[in-house]
Amino acid sequence: MTNKTDESPLAGFLAGLEQEETEEQADLVGLLFEYDRWRAQETSARAEKEKIAVRLRRWLDLHPADTLWDGERGIEARLQTRTGAERYDVAAMPAALVKALHKSNALTVDVTVLRALAGKTTVAEDVKPYRVPGMVTMSLEVKVKS
Repeated sequence: MTNKTDESPLAGFLAGLEQEETEEQADLVGLLFEYDRWRAQETSARAEKEKIAVRLRRWLDLHPADTLWDGERGIEARLQTRTGAERYDVAAMPAALVKALHKSNALTVDVTVLRALAGKTTVAEDVKPYRVPGMVTMSLEVKVKS
């Protein structure tokens, strides 16, 4: 017959670890319900936020220079201009320039590629006159002012 005092220290240590893991697992299982509840609230809140954003955006689209300002709470909403990356009109470039880009392994011509070529070849400078501004979009920005 074996009693507790006959167990090796390692066996006792491992049993303690197993007990801790079992308790942690039980705690985590208990959190699953909370997680699911918060996830449902997050989904619901996101849908409500999007409904409000549509209304804010509709008004601001009609009044692009204006800002909606809640002075009591320090919250503002406005349209924020965002400019996309510049593009290059490869179709308008001379064939020799397109070939030079091809030989430089620059089949995708964007700012990143041209920065990588800068200083290595004149192609990066030769392409600049063909730069086309990036697309401008407007995004809704709502922030709390402190």
